[in-house]
Amino acid sequence: MGYDFSVFWEVGRLFMQGGNPYAISDSFYPPAAVYFFALLSLVPQKIGFLLLAGISAVLLLLSARKLDKGNSWLWLFYPPSMFIFATGQLDIIFLYLSTFLLRGGLVAAISGSLLTIKPQLAFVALPWFIIRWAKNDRNTLIKWFSLTAFLHGVPLVIHPHLYSKWLANTGAAVSWRLIVSPGVFLFGNLNVPIVILAAIAIFLAFWGLFKKRETSITAQLMALPVGNWYSNIFAIGTAPKTILIPVGVVASIIVVLTKNSFPFFFITLAAFIYRVIKERKKAPSF
Repeated sequence: MGYDFSVFWEVGRLFMQGGNPYAISDSFYPPAAVYFFALLSLVPQKIGFLLLAGISAVLLLLSARKLDKGNSWLWLFYPPSMFIFATGQLDIIFLYLSTFLLRGGLVAAISGSLLTIKPQLAFVALPWFIIRWAKNDRNTLIKWFSLTAFLHGVPLVIHPHLYSKWLANTGAAVSWRLIVSPGVFLFGNLNVPIVILAAIAIFLAFWGLFKKRETSITAQLMALPVGNWYSNIFAIGTAPKTILIPVGVVASIIVVLTKNSFPFFFITLAAFIYRVIKERKKAPSF
């Protein structure tokens, strides 16, 4: 319980003590996140983990109410949610931030810039908005770009060495991160060439940009190269809970029995197929 949170806490502690936060092999967040983790380390680890779990539960309910209709509490039993609670991951916080993108203006720009603290989730949530900001709301696009540059530029100026160490850590993990992604790159487990998977992923990602927002999210999840199966927390609201929760539970059981993560792909696939069917019934939105 709480392994991921323990990594974040230890990263923050090392940084506060003047050490290298990327000396920990599982430290993959960019340097901007290190400052946040430093604040986390000021709280005793066990208390911090419990606080994060409570905050995540509240934010999940608030996010589900915005993204889905009725009985939002049922999403507490969605396997990605339960995994995030158990490990102390931060994805629910980023899901909540993503709900503010719909507002446009400064609020959307701030939430969008904060999403880039976890680049793989920014890949899922932001592209659809960036395309529309570029076309219809360039003020928001400029604000988002400026805030993002500031967010990641400050660590570059203050601690420039952190970026090379972060890139070294993430680069070393790319090969195994590819085959635990929530989408098509999972087929690397079946020895499908990466070149073929990348071509499919590029097509899906581009195709999704010109569909409805919910469809775009599922397309980006299918195309996501270095995410994790629990990135499917962003699938909340893209398909009914009566589909995603049962599929997630069955997939989780099969994963435990087979000791293979491939069945998690069916969570992403279920959301994607649902959205494709919806797109065929309604004209695409741009």
